[in-house]
Amino acid sequence: MMRLLPATLLACAGCAQLEDAPGAASGTESSSSEPTDDPGGCVPGETTGCPTDHDGPLGLEAPQRATHGPTYTLTPLSGDGACTSIFTFNGTPLKGTPSADWCQIQQAVNAVRAGGVGGTIELVSTGQAFRLTGPIMLNADDLTVIGLPDAQGHKPEIDFDPPPCTYTTTTISVDNTDVVVGHCAEGSEINYSAFTVNDQTPGCAHPIIDGTYCPRERVSLQNLKINVRRGLAGPPTTQNQATQPTIASQSVIMLMNCGDCEVLDTDLAPAYVAGGRGVSQDGITFGPGSTGRLGGTGTTPVSVVDMAKAGLYLTPLSGIHVDAGGATDDSGVAIDNVSVSDCGGSAGWGSGISISGHGGAVNDCTIADNHANGILVAPQPLGPPAVASSWIAVQSTQITDCDVHHNAGPGVVIGSAASAYGVDFVPEDAVLTRVSAHDNSPYDGVRIEGARHVSIDGGTFYGNNAGITLANQTAIVGMTSDIAISGVTAYGNNYYGLFFIGVHDVSVDDSLLYNPQTSSSPAVGNGVGLWGSYFDNSEIALHDLNIGENGITIVDGGEAVSGLYSLIGKAGPSNPSGSPNSYAGGVGLHAPQGSTYVDATHGVTYSKSTGAADPKGWVVTP
Repeated sequence: MMRLLPATLLACAGCAQLEDAPGAASGTESSSSEPTDDPGGCVPGETTGCPTDHDGPLGLEAPQRATHGPTYTLTPLSGDGACTSIFTFNGTPLKGTPSADWCQIQQAVNAVRAGGVGGTIELVSTGQAFRLTGPIMLNADDLTVIGLPDAQGHKPEIDFDPPPCTYTTTTISVDNTDVVVGHCAEGSEINYSAFTVNDQTPGCAHPIIDGTYCPRERVSLQNLKINVRRGLAGPPTTQNQATQPTIASQSVIMLMNCGDCEVLDTDLAPAYVAGGRGVSQDGITFGPGSTGRLGGTGTTPVSVVDMAKAGLYLTPLSGIHVDAGGATDDSGVAIDNVSVSDCGGSAGWGSGISISGHGGAVNDCTIADNHANGILVAPQPLGPPAVASSWIAVQSTQITDCDVHHNAGPGVVIGSAASAYGVDFVPEDAVLTRVSAHDNSPYDGVRIEGARHVSIDGGTFYGNNAGITLANQTAIVGMTSDIAISGVTAYGNNYYGLFFIGVHDVSVDDSLLYNPQTSSSPAVGNGVGLWGSYFDNSEIALHDLNIGENGITIVDGGEAVSGLYSLIGKAGPSNPSGSPNSYAGGVGLHAPQGSTYVDATHGVTYSKSTGAADPKGWVVTP
């Protein structure tokens, strides 16, 4: 289920447009279209106080100010503000009292929106944090909000301090059916974003999600540190979704239908009051209709720490944007140079990074010590899950040069829950390049369970349950198929280097699997394991696969009924002769007929003779 607030809890019909204030009363406006110069600030073209360019393949650039529109320069204020009339979320009053900082920042945003030509809001680091008690509504095109560091390079800090949320439930009627929804007794759930693009102006062109979210373009949030005081609450115990549903998630930063938008060099840090972590809070979310960039442009990665659900979340329908003029941008969302840790796990939800949209590209990131999966790539339904059309495509995902380790779930999961509802709907066209997934035991390094057209190119996998698992444990033919693995190294895993369960059309090329078996079972090592499920493994091609002395193990009749192996092995304590007929205490090495095996220790080549019974039947090739 997509984790957005139900319309009944978000806003009323005909909500008014956010009030446009005449200016930023506490800041200074430059009427020139050029930005003002601030000594000691992050001035384009200079290096003092500015992040260093991060030379990554996704090409994220160092923060820049907008080159058009007014500039507002703001310093932190103390106490409450006097702007209750605009302390709203698309016309719905927010709970609590606006802080003086919320007022001055929102008034500046409203002035940029009223001007219609874009603009820049500079937040100056002074040693005092800006305090926000509700979401800054960034509903203006060509808007840049940028933090100017102090002389020591410290980013401006935002203390995100929404009013408390006491979890409760309410029964509402949806299509003549009673549905229990979780929410805050205080009605404060819509306070739980620090910054958001969420424009619900009635009658706008090309809105998304039943005409709710209007398109916005080129919003940029840069160079801030956000201290999260409270996360959105939820059930006090593990919930039964029917009676104790989680509150529809909010995010510290949430972009809805925001095209070519970016969150750069902005850290999320836990600073929770006692019991304030909550269970329904994501970190940074690119929502439906949003495209752009997220990450670090300097040598130090952006840090996202201790969010109750996903640290970073690309929702269903993210990655494709239609602007107000009808032009389509399908460039996806690029995540570069980010460290995500200690996130997820609350109420059964949340991973370090969760991807359910189009074109998610994760590069040069460290995903470690999270409370569930490291990276999850999976579709979600926006309707009844038993209806195939409810499921939203997850396509063209790229994960490159990432280090994924010590998570309380598999390092990378690509899969789908649609089969539980009898629906054949899986992620497609995913590419993992040079991923290192290690020390995620007792979970797998990479687990693909329901996906098609996936390639894993390079990478190192150790200290996991299995290095890479490919599985189809459903009755749907080909749920996991067309998988290409090349140039990987897997060693020191608890189970197998590669483990295949009922999969079809898998090729493994030029890869290395080694280390003595670590399991107490003599049939289990760090080679390749094949296990039958609803279907036998079929069309399994292993080419130039160096299996050391580990071999190929068949469990429960899951042998590859078709395919061809080209294997390289060696003699060792468990197989002194080096012959493939002598593997597993004389059981023999499993392979389809016509396969070849090179005993690298003795320089002898074997082939699986036609008509011979598997696993024996290997004969020396002259």
